[in-house]
Amino acid sequence: MSVRQRLLTALAVKEPDRMPITLYGVYPYNLNDWRAARASYRPLLDYAREHSDPFCPWDLDRGIFYTRVPTHTRALEGGVFIERTVETPRGSITCITNTSPATQWIKKFYLQDEDDIQRFLSIPYEPVRPDVGPALALEKGVGEQGLMYTALLDGLGIVADLFTPEDFALRCALEKNTIKRMIAQVNERLYDYVHYLLDHGPRSLYNIGGPELATAPLLPPRYFDEFVVTYDAPLIDLIHQHGSWAMIHCHGRLNGVLERIADLGPDGLHPCEAPPMGDVPLAEVKRRVGDRLCIIGNVQIGDLIVGQQEDVDRRVHEAVRAGAPGGGFILSITASPYEEELSPHTLANYIQFVKSGRKYGEAEVEKARTQGIEGDY
Repeated sequence: MSVRQRLLTALAVKEPDRMPITLYGVYPYNLNDWRAARASYRPLLDYAREHSDPFCPWDLDRGIFYTRVPTHTRALEGGVFIERTVETPRGSITCITNTSPATQWIKKFYLQDEDDIQRFLSIPYEPVRPDVGPALALEKGVGEQGLMYTALLDGLGIVADLFTPEDFALRCALEKNTIKRMIAQVNERLYDYVHYLLDHGPRSLYNIGGPELATAPLLPPRYFDEFVVTYDAPLIDLIHQHGSWAMIHCHGRLNGVLERIADLGPDGLHPCEAPPMGDVPLAEVKRRVGDRLCIIGNVQIGDLIVGQQEDVDRRVHEAVRAGAPGGGFILSITASPYEEELSPHTLANYIQFVKSGRKYGEAEVEKARTQGIEGDY
């Protein structure tokens, strides 16, 4: 099988020729990613190209909040932070973030009070229509050596990031209808944007971020239906109708929403974090929804950055043993590498991750054969 066929077979919850191994956030064919410009990352990118099953991201202009609106930026504190000001019909809203490409955090959130909320809601809609030529060229160049992939935030993901986490949680409890109105406005524009991509861009795996913000501990699971299911289920249907694929990106606690996520109809779920970061062991995820979607996970990025090679080997063994039997599993890391300069220690652990994945993946295949389990392996 080609890399693309292998990944798509796993996403179809079937057994490919071997267990796919992908290095989440390590994209050897994406020259626009900041890691591609770092000499310390080049050995990892080269290794991933030759020995893993990579996703191939393409990211196009999305405007801001999936619309066109006048926006101004300026550097602060010697370039350590950047201020973004969005001009709305009711006045401006401003956000301040750090400028590190590796780990971004927000110093000032866009929305501080009721007036800011009304300013956000007043933003008019002007469709965003980016040039898809670069994405189509990447698809042609990569061919069967990877799976085209693009990440999007849904309406919840956009709206939650406008507030501090505390303010967002309080407003969900006290002003839920206002939050729902904001989420609906963003999602309406997102649907139009994605429809354009589906009509003109490459067939891809769409990674949908945002659902984790309607899970514990930020919000109780009851919000998941109103904030996520209502909007993301039609989005996933739209993606499928155009012959592409969808995955849900949801860190943290899955126990209260796991079946709800499966009900959305995605092809995959990432990263299915094990306790204590999550609250559902991988074997239980497999038991509860493994026949409905592909599990993509679940070795922690922290294990690769601070752990020893024997730790990585053990974590991979645990993940493969729980997730691989029966297919529908892609061995993956839970997050992208965030060291601005990749250390030799982390590079060695990435290589160990792949080698261990191959070793234990082959062992599971042999185990299935000896036990008489039928499949395509």
